[in-house]
Amino acid sequence: MGTSWFEYGLERLRVQADLSGKTPEEVDQEERQWQVCSFRFHIEKQSPESLAGTPGCADLTAPFGGAPSTYLQAVADISLGKNWQNADVPVLVVYGTASPVTSAHQNRYFNRYRSERDYELRDQPDSTGDHPFHRGLLDLIFPWVQAH
Repeated sequence: MGTSWFEYGLERLRVQADLSGKTPEEVDQEERQWQVCSFRFHIEKQSPESLAGTPGCADLTAPFGGAPSTYLQAVADISLGKNWQNADVPVLVVYGTASPVTSAHQNRYFNRYRSERDYELRDQPDSTGDHPFHRGLLDLIFPWVQAH
């Protein structure tokens, strides 16, 4: 069915904070601050400017580049359940298995990195720089597209 933008942000933050080497207590503290900020931003529709003085809120919209806050808040309002319920077309969902920006239940099928940590470190100077593309994915996608 999907994950709301609010829930996705919380899970993504926890996974990435953990992979960064922070202690469990630091991860928990960061998560708690993000919960307050994210709720105020996504649910209550407060502006980034109004959240600037709240601990942990400074980076609320930073990962989204130049997207306006109103767009991000509109995305948070999308009812995934309603949209999936009303969808009357075949859907193929594909996602990366080592991606630290997807949740555990989304990471099951194609694993090209040994772990989420390997994925996070892929651009570090001591990394091999190898960003493998799973060619087997094409063997699944193309027949599905042709059939639908």
